[in-house]
Amino acid sequence: MKKVLIMPLLTISSGHHHVADTIRSELDDLFDCEKIELLSFIYGKGELAVSQAYLSWIKNGPAFYSNVYKKLAKSQKENNFSHKFYQKLFLKSTRQIIVKKQPDLIICTHALPSFLVNHLKATGEINIPIVNIYTDYFINNLWGRTAVDLHLVPDEEFREELIQDGVDQHKILTSGIPVDRQIIPVARNTHQVKKQYRVLLTGGNQGAGHILDFIKAIHPSGKVHYTVLCGKNYRLLSQVKALENKYITTYPYIESKVEMNDMYEHSDAIITKPGGVTLAESLMKRIPIFINDCLPGQEEYNLSYLKNRGLGYCINVEMEVENQILNKLGDASYYKALQEQIHLYHQRIKPVDYPTLFTKLIEQNRKFGHLKLSYGER
Repeated sequence: MKKVLIMPLLTISSGHHHVADTIRSELDDLFDCEKIELLSFIYGKGELAVSQAYLSWIKNGPAFYSNVYKKLAKSQKENNFSHKFYQKLFLKSTRQIIVKKQPDLIICTHALPSFLVNHLKATGEINIPIVNIYTDYFINNLWGRTAVDLHLVPDEEFREELIQDGVDQHKILTSGIPVDRQIIPVARNTHQVKKQYRVLLTGGNQGAGHILDFIKAIHPSGKVHYTVLCGKNYRLLSQVKALENKYITTYPYIESKVEMNDMYEHSDAIITKPGGVTLAESLMKRIPIFINDCLPGQEEYNLSYLKNRGLGYCINVEMEVENQILNKLGDASYYKALQEQIHLYHQRIKPVDYPTLFTKLIEQNRKFGHLKLSYGER
């Protein structure tokens, strides 16, 4: 059985992990798949401290984190201090993982592992097919490019971006951000005015952001029932429950994608911060997206993408929140325009048969030692 190594970075639940798990679920029957978090492999239990420090930095120094992220994300590849630092710190461990696991294919769902395995292949140390699967609507410059065999990008504009960076167009597929097959596509062509709308409110797996303050500012009138997904933030869960508002229902982290699909099915909209996977799932379910908060870093780029494509609405937290939601959900012309943009988005996305695609990558690499087939759109 062919062995596939899937590499996110941290153990904390994130879009990188959700995509890794989605791909593994697609491959498990035909491949021996293993997911390894690079920092956990290096630091063991100490990785938890690194993850907590990372989350604390975002929470307590968002502006500083944003500036650092943007600077690093736009830095030139392979020739700057930060990239040399990453090599010094992580390259040896990356070699050890590959030697130990002997994979037939490496899939990266985070930029740092991609950068490292790309370097190893570009320098001739390994000859293993590498796949980048991008988990946000943004590609920072840390992602490996030159030696990566296949890039699965979230939309056409990122395909063009990689081509401009020198990536062969035949190595790029506009796949969208992979979404678990249990999140079933649905048509929402008919606009409906309701006496009471049902709206999901989420802060991602960690329950991050300023959800409690946002909820307190809503002042529910009864025209909207809010289902608050608190993720693994159990303090938030208890705080929202303590409000004892009959128009608010709370849930902890929902692991089941079947249950999440049901949540989407029975919701008229979602209020969320712009995490890549949450956006991809919401677009799959074609529900209106309202953005109430944004973490620094990649979510800022996700938000820019969403606004530029007309795929979401940013709530002004300085104004009456519920009125903004009701005005948009009750506006037939807005709903029609939104659904048209979502339809165009789905037209740009190409369905992917992951087992067949990855089998072809492995077999061609074994046969020729390098790829001779084209995998991208012509």
